[in-house]
Amino acid sequence: MINFCGLKLKNPFVVAAGPVTNTIEKLRRAEEFGAAAVSTKLTFLKKPIHGVARYYTEPRLGLVPMFDPRMEVAETAKLVSEAKKQTALAVFCNMTHGGDDVEGWVEMGRVLEGAGADALELNFNCPNITLTEKVLGNANPETFGALIGQDPDACRRIISGIKQSTAIPVLAKLSSRVTDIGRIAAACKEAGVDAVICACGAPSLPPTDIYNRGRIHNPHHSGVSLASLLGSRANLFHAFANVATVTKRTGLPVIGGGGIRTWEDAIQIMMWGGRLVTACSVLMLKGFKAIQKIVKGMEEFLKTQGYGSYEEIIGLSLPYLQMGSEIKAVPVVAEIDPKACKRCEKCLGLAHCEGIHWQGESIVVRTGHCFGCGVCRALCPQGAIRMTEAR
Repeated sequence: MINFCGLKLKNPFVVAAGPVTNTIEKLRRAEEFGAAAVSTKLTFLKKPIHGVARYYTEPRLGLVPMFDPRMEVAETAKLVSEAKKQTALAVFCNMTHGGDDVEGWVEMGRVLEGAGADALELNFNCPNITLTEKVLGNANPETFGALIGQDPDACRRIISGIKQSTAIPVLAKLSSRVTDIGRIAAACKEAGVDAVICACGAPSLPPTDIYNRGRIHNPHHSGVSLASLLGSRANLFHAFANVATVTKRTGLPVIGGGGIRTWEDAIQIMMWGGRLVTACSVLMLKGFKAIQKIVKGMEEFLKTQGYGSYEEIIGLSLPYLQMGSEIKAVPVVAEIDPKACKRCEKCLGLAHCEGIHWQGESIVVRTGHCFGCGVCRALCPQGAIRMTEAR
């Protein structure tokens, strides 16, 4: 059990808004496999564009959405109403609208609150369309999603309008395409937001077919705009940074995600400050059963490590987030276990390293040449290298 903005959830797992949360059948499946909450698919008052789902997918790397259909408020209201009747899920409504029309935001919020939503998730990240248009040279794009997320004043206006007009928790989904995410989060806090979500990918394009005059690898679309890489391990490291930054800067409750595939990933998000964790891409790649595996792993971790609740692990890693000028390196060197070493040479010939070489029939560390970077340890498939304090 964990408390989030007054909601008592059975665990910290929230299914992120996406193509896995746009029908009641999918929401029932999410609950069946252990989710505590869901964010419904991104909703507009009126969809600005219509499209069909297209993704460039490399299962080990992640997905780049080339196109992704959205929902309109009447559809989402119906979905929320059905979900509250048929499941015990907490339902967060992911929504966006034009940045200059606060009344439109308020209208959506009231409709979704009336349908039974447990929280409103104001999306200041998706869609990326208008920010991309601006980046690519359109001087006057419409203001949606990630373009709003660049502007702390716009975030303040929208959150203030929603807070004055609705009674349920208001969450802000932040864009990571900013120079200072902490500044945007602080503006949201000033406006009265209840919590924020840090779960966004980095701007990306899919690979091209170098043998077909550079055509993109998905042949079922005429082109592609700048999208986000989703579900990548790199996204996870980015998520750690965003969650920790926002938590330390504002103290707001944070839902963290981006690249979560395992229970260990989810635990680390919480140790960097996340109160809840959220994922979508892993469900697209592995099915709803991935929820069960993640939640079970998290709960077993708490039990085996002696933690009494999820509350006890939130923010445990934050003391290690320091200013660069404060960090002190412990002098270490690599040490190779000759019995475990299989002489595979994975640690040899690294361009930056002069610390490891052949000595007779053994691979050894050269005294005085190892500066302790740790790359060799990570590369060793046998686990034969460890870092020890320099004598």
